[in-house]
Amino acid sequence: MLNKNLKDIPGVNTTKVVSDWDQLMKLCSDRGFNDIKNKWIYRGQESVDWELKSTFERAKEDTNDELPCWKYEAAILREFTRRAHHYVSDLPKPKDILEWFSLMRHYGAPCRLVDFTYSFYVATYFALKRVTKENDISALWAIKQSLLRKKFTRVFPNEDRHEGFRFKDPADFRRHFLDYKNPQDFIAPVNPFRMNQRLTAQQGVFLCPGNIAESFMHNLLANGRKEDKNDIVRIPLSFSLKTEAIRRLWRMNINSATLFPDLAGFAEYLSDWFHLPLDFNESDLTSAIEGRFPGEDEDKKSIV
Repeated sequence: MLNKNLKDIPGVNTTKVVSDWDQLMKLCSDRGFNDIKNKWIYRGQESVDWELKSTFERAKEDTNDELPCWKYEAAILREFTRRAHHYVSDLPKPKDILEWFSLMRHYGAPCRLVDFTYSFYVATYFALKRVTKENDISALWAIKQSLLRKKFTRVFPNEDRHEGFRFKDPADFRRHFLDYKNPQDFIAPVNPFRMNQRLTAQQGVFLCPGNIAESFMHNLLANGRKEDKNDIVRIPLSFSLKTEAIRRLWRMNINSATLFPDLAGFAEYLSDWFHLPLDFNESDLTSAIEGRFPGEDEDKKSIV
C-alpha cells in the first residue's frame, strides 16, 4: 500500500504503509531494528498523523495563557511533590527530579517525559492496540540512539557521554534539562535509577527534551543534518494488520496484562479477546453466564 494522504514530517523518514505481519517482519529485518548493535528505541501511536508530543506539551496547547513554560512545570512539580505522600508511601528523594517526573508520568500528570521502549514488539502492540477502522493507520516510531548521542555532542561538544548517557545523577539531570535561563534544544534518553513495574515490564525508556519552551519535535530535529533523517523512522501500520499482530504478540506474552502488571492492565487486556481465538467449549461459556465455575457439580446448589 502506498502512502496516500499521509502528512509529511520534514526530517522524518516515513516508510510505506505496512499491511501484514510478514511485511512488517521483513521491514524489521531490512532496517536492522532487531540488531542489538543498532540500539533503536521505539514508540507506538494510534494515529499516523500524530507527531511526537509530551503530555506537558498537549496540556499547554489547551491554554491561552502565555506564562513561560518552565513556570508551569515548576508549579506542577511543586504541587505534585507536596501532595503525593497522601497517595504513595515510597517517594523519590527531594532532589531526584527525574524520578519525580517518572512518577508523575506514571500517574498521568502533565510531564515533559515521553514513553519509548527498547522493544520493537512492545511498540508494535501499543501502535495497534487502539487503532480503529475509522482511524485506520497507526504509527510505529523508531529512533536510533546513536543519533541522539551525536546531536547531544553537537550541543555540548566538550562532554563525552558515551558511557553516562542516562542522567541518573540528579545534579547531572538538573544541569542539562532544568536550566530555565539558557535551555538547549536536544533530546536524550533518560531513566531514573529506581524503575517502577511498568517501566520494567515494557522495557521502557523515556525521551526527554532539553528545552520545554519548544515542542518535542523541535527538540528532536534541532541541530540536525541531512543524513539524520535515516535514523528517525515513522512506520505506518494498517488496521488490517491488527488482529494478526495481536495474536502473534499474544504468543510472545505481549499484552496489556503483562505490560501493565495490575488489575487495570489485566482488565484492559480482555479487549484483546476480540482478536484472539475463543478456545472454549460452549459448556464453559454457559457456566460463566450462569455463575458457575467450570467443572462445578451442577447438582450442588449455590450458597447465597
